[in-house]
Amino acid sequence: LIKPVIVEKKIIEALTVKEESGMSASDTASFYTQEHSVYSPRNKSEELMYSSLWHCAGSRSLYRWGVSDKLTALHALGLMSLFIGAMARFEDDSRAQAVLSSLVTHYGIVYPEHFRRQQGKYCYPNLEMVAKAALDPTSHDIQVAARLLLQVSIERLPAHMRVAAASHWAAHLHKPRLQEHSVALHNVDGNNNQSFPKHGVHDFSSGEDSHVVMILAVMGVTHPEDLDPTTAKLVTRALTEYIAYRTPHCVAFAAELLARGYHLWFPYILDRQRLIRDLLIHAETSSTVEKTQDADDHSNKGFHRTLSVSAACQRALIEIGTKQPLDFLKTVGREAIRPDVKQDHHKRALSALAALVRKQPVALVNHLPAVVEVIIRTLDPSESALRKACLKSSTYVLLSLVKRYPMVAFQQHTQRFAVGSIDSIIIIYDLRTATKWRILEGHTSPVTALCFENNTGERIASYASHEGSVRLWQSGTAGIFATILGIKGKCIKKFQVEPVPSGIPVLKQLQNVSIHWEKRKVKLTKEDKKVVTFDI
Repeated sequence: LIKPVIVEKKIIEALTVKEESGMSASDTASFYTQEHSVYSPRNKSEELMYSSLWHCAGSRSLYRWGVSDKLTALHALGLMSLFIGAMARFEDDSRAQAVLSSLVTHYGIVYPEHFRRQQGKYCYPNLEMVAKAALDPTSHDIQVAARLLLQVSIERLPAHMRVAAASHWAAHLHKPRLQEHSVALHNVDGNNNQSFPKHGVHDFSSGEDSHVVMILAVMGVTHPEDLDPTTAKLVTRALTEYIAYRTPHCVAFAAELLARGYHLWFPYILDRQRLIRDLLIHAETSSTVEKTQDADDHSNKGFHRTLSVSAACQRALIEIGTKQPLDFLKTVGREAIRPDVKQDHHKRALSALAALVRKQPVALVNHLPAVVEVIIRTLDPSESALRKACLKSSTYVLLSLVKRYPMVAFQQHTQRFAVGSIDSIIIIYDLRTATKWRILEGHTSPVTALCFENNTGERIASYASHEGSVRLWQSGTAGIFATILGIKGKCIKKFQVEPVPSGIPVLKQLQNVSIHWEKRKVKLTKEDKKVVTFDI
């Protein structure tokens, strides 16, 4: 292996000296690998890629970048995958990591722009070749390099070339592939009886057009204006079908692109609940597989650099939850208590909810009672197996809610959980029985913050910013039956405060507002971080 100081010195030299008189990209690659034996091909894909790279390394001519789009793609992929592969060898050396990362950026982004401006004749990488390399599961390094190269190449294509490419690949995707789908007819006993061809349906199940879908999907992510609605609809269908039916590496790229361009794809998703369920299944399955592989091969330093199916699916779930929180909650809530799945599936559903709470708290702020209902259903004492399996995950989600939302509170001693809603009410749950314990009514605007009394938890302080009031409640000892009988929680004291002006961002409210008890006082921190104290 190269000593980091030698790597840094030589590579910095290559980056700082002008290309016309200094070390070329291929010289750097040749020095980096042949002289110091850092990297050797592990399969035929890498052997082909690097043999082409060594061929290019024999020439100092810069015009090899202007020969053809395929040669540019091959050369760029060779260099970028070489440095990405080398990053695994120096994963514990932050200095080498920074240098190698700079090299990837240099030859993927900076140098092509420099060459195009200085030399004029620059052939952009062949998109089809790069996309196919990005889908090739035989080499993780090439796969990662290709996905990066495809992204930056499409981002930097001149507008006229980009529009032409979008039109070309859209026409290819719209080509009437009247492939025959066997529609099996079944007897009453379930045996196949006869099959008939069904025409006029685009077939994505074979994966034949996956590279076309990837190119158009990246174009939609980077330049959504280049995709017409019909093409966007077809790409969306392809991505969702890949997530449902294809192999893990196809699932990974489909989920990743779906997440990154969800603002474009979501109007064309016909069955969001099925998509959420498929993402949960893949996130669960791939997570198990990745842990097993990692445990079986600790020496595989490059494993973490693969595009994680689980991570891609989790990102897609967060995007869906941000755009359609009610659909997300409905589906996740159903999956969390499904009786026909393994316990890990219940936990995965709760983990997806916890991730949304942590990363996009604003998306759920208007639906907090629905969020809590999802958790409460997993704690039903009558479903002892489900409660036992989900207790740890459910507790984590509840604590995440308390941490993220000032209008949510938990009392450890009584095991009561309170949530203020946009409907101006406060709902108190008993976690031991997984039931609604009490409903407090009286506020005339959404509840902004609340807190249980420290010791007994029998009193609650709440704040409604638009109403401009702080209320103290005697929650009592009777539960939901008291509410049914008309015995409501009693507001024992009310304090007026200056209402906050409208237009304050919700995230700022979540971050700044808090209310808590201090002996015989209640201390309120408002949206503007002003502190108001009330004697009780």
